[in-house]
Amino acid sequence: MGSESSLNSEQVAKQRALFPRGLSQPRGSYHFGQDALLLARFAHSILSERSETIAELGCGSGASLCLLALLRQNIFGLGFEKEAVHIACAKANTRALGLDTHLSFVHCDLSSSQSTFFFQDTFDALLANPPFYDKSEGHAPKTSLRDTALRGDNALALFCDCATRLLRHHGFFFCIYPASKTQKLFAQLADSHFGLRYVAPLFSHHTHSSRLFIAARKNAKEDCQWLTEWSKDWQRMSIDNHTQENVPKHQP
Repeated sequence: MGSESSLNSEQVAKQRALFPRGLSQPRGSYHFGQDALLLARFAHSILSERSETIAELGCGSGASLCLLALLRQNIFGLGFEKEAVHIACAKANTRALGLDTHLSFVHCDLSSSQSTFFFQDTFDALLANPPFYDKSEGHAPKTSLRDTALRGDNALALFCDCATRLLRHHGFFFCIYPASKTQKLFAQLADSHFGLRYVAPLFSHHTHSSRLFIAARKNAKEDCQWLTEWSKDWQRMSIDNHTQENVPKHQP
């Protein structure tokens, strides 16, 4: 990729060898885990090589976008994030990995349509890991950063509608959501004009719950494939091997 950051090539190579360990994250935040990395790998395995513009809603500290940029050297990625402390960490992480010519970040509130106005119909693909729970569900986490990551007012509809505005015609939307809320997810995708294409269910031993990794296309008919065998392979992945080439791939 050439000399892409203020760090020298030896420092960048060291940080890339450590990835995802060593990424900066704010104190008191909901730290990224396997979900964020698997979402990036899921998107990478489905997207064609022509997909060059990729965005993420609620990007946090940039783990998903950083992995995609390491896997796909031709992309330009843009992360949208509400919390300024996450933006600062995301920028620090991209500099440390030598990705600051590939990735940028926007500090904004997605509930304001003006925050994404200039990016309408721009992206080939979009990633999202929206809050799973409404504000009325459960108890509030100890910190506001964790609360924002885990709970939101009608967050799924907000993220899906933003994706519809930002994606180009037939652009791909990649999302994670609890399997227990499958009906809600599929109904919202349809309401936001997405045709479901791929679903990969994954059981988390850490949380003892199942997630759905979905890929849907804007303004496209539904033609869904369930990638169950592929999901079984994912469960054998460790946190250290996401940038290696011997991880599961899927060619549509």
